[in-house]
Amino acid sequence: MQAITISEFTPRGMPIAPQLPETEQRSPVVHLPALRREWPELLKHAPTAEKLLFAAHIDTRLKITEPFVVKMERHDEMVTASIDEINEFGCGSNSSEALRDLGETLAELYFSLRDNADRLSADLRAVWLKLNEHIQPRQR
Repeated sequence: MQAITISEFTPRGMPIAPQLPETEQRSPVVHLPALRREWPELLKHAPTAEKLLFAAHIDTRLKITEPFVVKMERHDEMVTASIDEINEFGCGSNSSEALRDLGETLAELYFSLRDNADRLSADLRAVWLKLNEHIQPRQR
């Protein structure tokens, strides 16, 4: 242990802190590793579902004129966004990724069905008609 000399100039007998030049008084920069956020244990194992209206920008050539009802579900560490009326879904590690994947799926489906409209089965024709209720091509 070091001996501390108490002088008459220190308040309450406390030693005076050593003074550093102005430039050396800043705290050093500390870099912390990025921490991976974990779902709370209860949410990891309990599937949850919620519904929302989806009318996001899915493609520069298309616009959603009537929002889709999308069911969001979380299973373990995967999130799915599904549209039951046309039996399509998107997935990702969070809601944003799942909705982005769903949007890409809708755009691909729209163009695929449009290009093959004269050869669609009855089921795919019903999906095509449902898509046309919600999605329209953009006017340029």
